[in-house]
Amino acid sequence: AENVAAWLAAAAHAGKSIELPESEIAAGVRCYTCGGTHYDVDCPGEAAASVAAQSFASYLRSSASFAPVAAVLGDLAFAFATLRAAGLDGGEPYDNLVAHHADRLEALAAVAQRAALEGSSSPFYNAARASEEATTARALLYAWVDGEAVEAGLKGGRPEGPTMSLEEARERLDAGAPGF
Repeated sequence: AENVAAWLAAAAHAGKSIELPESEIAAGVRCYTCGGTHYDVDCPGEAAASVAAQSFASYLRSSASFAPVAAVLGDLAFAFATLRAAGLDGGEPYDNLVAHHADRLEALAAVAQRAALEGSSSPFYNAARASEEATTARALLYAWVDGEAVEAGLKGGRPEGPTMSLEEARERLDAGAPGF
């Protein structure tokens, strides 16, 4: 809270503001993170990683092998490739972001998978532990993404309603990757 107050004071001193125009405030537009009168993208509370994201990153850093990293990157690469195939038509910036992430995550997943395979030849490698770590990392990834979906109003029935129903999103994803 102190950092947020200092950040807002520094911005105000520089003649800048994250406040919404009066017309949007009157229309009820609010930040979905903190309820403030600014867009979520400008929210000082969003400047830091969530506790779930920090916990997830800490788990990956403390893992004994590359198996968890390879599993997570593989899942993220699949998710972005699926989003690209679903053709959600979010406009050029969104489509470019999805395409870039799909390509980049696929390359990173391949590197991590090679590192995991190389590490499996070590005499200290424990296949059961690596498998357990990969399973736990996936669970932490899904919990983090699920929490972000609830926060963003894409899941869980927020009063103002989601921009796309979860069912519609699932149908579009299924069109890109049947059975997803």
